[in-house]
Amino acid sequence: MAENKRLFELLASDIRGWNKWPAQPRRSPLSKAHPQNLCQYPIGDVLLQRPSQNLSEVRDMSDKIIRILLIENNPGDARSIRETLADTTMTDPATPSFDLTRARRLSSGLKRLAKGRFDVLLLDLSLPDSQGLDTFVKAHDRAPETPVVILSDSEDRRLALEAMRQGAQDYLVKGEVSGGLLVRAIQYAIERRQAEEALRKRIERELGESEEKFRTLAEQSPNMIFINRRGRVLYANKRCEEIMGYTREEFYSADFDFVAITAPEYVDLVKARFAQHMRGKDVEPYEYALITKDGERIEAIITPRLIDYEGESAILGIVTDITERKRAEEALRESEERYRRLIEQSLMGIGISHRNHVLFANPALLRMFGYDSLEEFARIPLLDHIAPASRDRIASQMARLAQGEPIES
Repeated sequence: MAENKRLFELLASDIRGWNKWPAQPRRSPLSKAHPQNLCQYPIGDVLLQRPSQNLSEVRDMSDKIIRILLIENNPGDARSIRETLADTTMTDPATPSFDLTRARRLSSGLKRLAKGRFDVLLLDLSLPDSQGLDTFVKAHDRAPETPVVILSDSEDRRLALEAMRQGAQDYLVKGEVSGGLLVRAIQYAIERRQAEEALRKRIERELGESEEKFRTLAEQSPNMIFINRRGRVLYANKRCEEIMGYTREEFYSADFDFVAITAPEYVDLVKARFAQHMRGKDVEPYEYALITKDGERIEAIITPRLIDYEGESAILGIVTDITERKRAEEALRESEERYRRLIEQSLMGIGISHRNHVLFANPALLRMFGYDSLEEFARIPLLDHIAPASRDRIASQMARLAQGEPIES
């Protein structure tokens, strides 16, 4: 009975990891730059541009209203998120309406969480009164029933993975988020949290029941789930059969070698992780690739856990297929490379700056200012490159852009 209870608890704790991997790949520093930092430099003058955004009243096109709490201290980022949601609602009739409440500090956000119920929390990890993963931990502890989507300037994968392991539903990098992606992340976060809650309640009702009920839950999983003891597969759910092409009888055979279905370049990694388990150590989720019975390659993330199964130590593995995500990453890399080539070959001077610091300049811009390299050009503050007659005007425009305010073309 205790063994079955442990299986239920592990399945419940790992359910969060099944579908949390980012739906969209991350982008390069060039492509994630904010539009307001894209500069054009005509010969003889400088003009910073940002298209004006005049939002009309957004008509409620859905009966569903999603209540969002945004904890974000940067007014420009907060305004961008609000406008992105409004634009998406206006252009897509199927998008629900959003009721967005903003807090500038974690302390004020936690008070709002205590007073009112929100469908989702959008959380910046860098706030005046809290930084890093501790920001998420405090918010999640205050309202564990509220799904959290983290918005951050950081691209630290370890931070993202740790936040999701501890309960965050998604992790998005500001500057890379389109309206559609933000809305989907919000909707999926809510749906996954509801599914987790429903599953949690169901598991609670079924704790103490037989192993067959554990298998019933595993059979309903969209991911592959298996139990491996000393290198032999003792259980594989239906998705293992469907994706890998092997029957359960083949999986359970004493001759079945689980290493043989691993892509060659990952065999050493899988063996090393298996050896860690054999020494009684848990292993963090990791990416690898599988080869199906038909020879198809499956990109995957595995979340392995040590469990007590029939009185002995075994590995409970939950495997998420991320093949489509990997293909999207490759397509994005190709697209970004084409975009970079266009910028590099452009006759127009194009640059990216942040707070008076030059971050990027294409060859045309360097030629305009008489520099041979970006390193040399970037050593000098942006405003020092501006003619004195235009410097005050450009400084004023930069200050307005930093606050998220539009400027005239």
